[in-house]
Amino acid sequence: MTGDERPDHQAAPHQPALIALDDILQWATRPASDQQALYALLGEYGMGKTTTCQRAYTLLREQRAAGLAVPIAHYFDLRKVELSAPPGGSARVPTLAETITDCLRHGYLHEGGQAPRYEDVLDDIAHGAVVFFDGLDEVLARLPEQQGLTFTANLLKLLPEAQRRGVPLPRVLLSCRTQFFRNLREQHNHLTGEHRGGHTAPKFRALVLLPFGEAQIRAYLQAALPQADTDALLQRMAEVHNLRELAQRPFLLKLVARFIPQLEQWRAQGRRVTGATLYREMAREWLVRDKAKQSFQPEDKERLAADLAAHLWRQQSRALSATELETWLGQWLSTQDPHAAFQAKPRELLHEDLRNSTFLKRSDNNADAQASRFEFAHTSLLEFFLAQHLFTALAEGGAPDGPARLRWVMPKPSDETLDFLGQMLAEDAAPSRHLQHLNRWAPHYRAQASELHLAYALRAAQRGWPMPVLQGMDLAGAQLEGWHFGSQSEALLPAAQRLNLRDACFDGAVLRRARFWRVDLQGSRFEGAALDQAEFVHCDLAGSQWHGAALGGCQFMPQSTRPGVGAGLQAMQQ
Repeated sequence: MTGDERPDHQAAPHQPALIALDDILQWATRPASDQQALYALLGEYGMGKTTTCQRAYTLLREQRAAGLAVPIAHYFDLRKVELSAPPGGSARVPTLAETITDCLRHGYLHEGGQAPRYEDVLDDIAHGAVVFFDGLDEVLARLPEQQGLTFTANLLKLLPEAQRRGVPLPRVLLSCRTQFFRNLREQHNHLTGEHRGGHTAPKFRALVLLPFGEAQIRAYLQAALPQADTDALLQRMAEVHNLRELAQRPFLLKLVARFIPQLEQWRAQGRRVTGATLYREMAREWLVRDKAKQSFQPEDKERLAADLAAHLWRQQSRALSATELETWLGQWLSTQDPHAAFQAKPRELLHEDLRNSTFLKRSDNNADAQASRFEFAHTSLLEFFLAQHLFTALAEGGAPDGPARLRWVMPKPSDETLDFLGQMLAEDAAPSRHLQHLNRWAPHYRAQASELHLAYALRAAQRGWPMPVLQGMDLAGAQLEGWHFGSQSEALLPAAQRLNLRDACFDGAVLRRARFWRVDLQGSRFEGAALDQAEFVHCDLAGSQWHGAALGGCQFMPQSTRPGVGAGLQAMQQ
């Protein structure tokens, strides 16, 4: 596991990567000093913070048992901390003693025997123990901001208390998700007690975990699936869009290693399995893993992520500031069921949940600690959830001017998004029930929604996804500059296999440099369309209408009749 060392939360421009486990062990075994008695292990979701903490703890215990001069270590899983609240009131902040006692009672990490007594832990701390508090965000996500600051301050009381008593300083390691905090400055202030708790910037060390590299992915697969062909597994992963990048996160790599054999079993059973299948399973495991600290239920979170992906795509932005993200969430909540359970939660907790447990990561600007922005952890996750947004709208259906179709109003998505949509339709037991809504919408042009509809159909024709009907589609005024229609194969296709755009209306459409290859355009209309430098190759244009079309540099191959501007195009059949 590698990490980027950021002693003062400001990464050096060319700081070398470190091995996180080695760095923690070196920190833990050096003579304690008030300059680095606190260690912050940071990272995004699924980057291996808990695994790294537990391995460091175990190695220290083993070294001490072997007689090496290393401090005793204690590991506390903050997921075990119970937060009590009076009826109708907010959760009470647990004291340091209550926090440690809860962790000892509900899952202290030890081999055999029983967990130590609280009094023995205090005695060890008084003799300079190394204390791991793993998963700070697990508690902070359930507390309002000020109470969260108090909770962290309670943990860090170990350090000034040791100084006050004149006993050896303990070493305290906190692990936390980076995206829990709204920006780099807020993260810095929280860990330093907003400059009031005595833990100023030079007095702690911080490490941010980085993704796995190729060698680490290969080594993990060999260890997790020793009977499998690692090269074949890596090739299988390469066949799914962006899966190799997702697998750079240890937790997601674990899911991939688990799901790939399952996918092979489903294929053997004749089940249609696609990249969308794997992404959906991973997304749901991601949410289930975080369920205990979520203010939203997993099913609500899936819808939330899908609608956020659509918002980002409409804005043509990959990321939002914390303030922009919170503003969007407020708008989204106003459109949801007012009686939903999450509507009763404090907005502050909903904001934290959105940042912390919704497939997002935080990107920092080291030159401006307040300029952090939030985006989907991987581009492919944005594409998957954008496709889910479109698929859900198709399932709702409705009138051509209804709310479901309005959800399709957005710039043309990436081909990968369209592929995810096609895969979702292909997996469905009855894709025609969704496509019938597209077919109902086709004769009614709506800017962007109709272009997206057409873009999906063209991609589906190429990739073999469920195909909507395009005959008679209204594309009057559509922005289709540079689009490619039909097959560019050299082989002449029989009429039944040509892209069917019969009776389609392209009046006033912008089709400059568009290419129509082997398309059935019988009865189609291009009146007033901008067709400069467009190409029509082996197309059936019988009965098409071209009055007022701009045809400068337009090519018709093979050419039997060259239409003049303002003239009707005669039948042109190949």
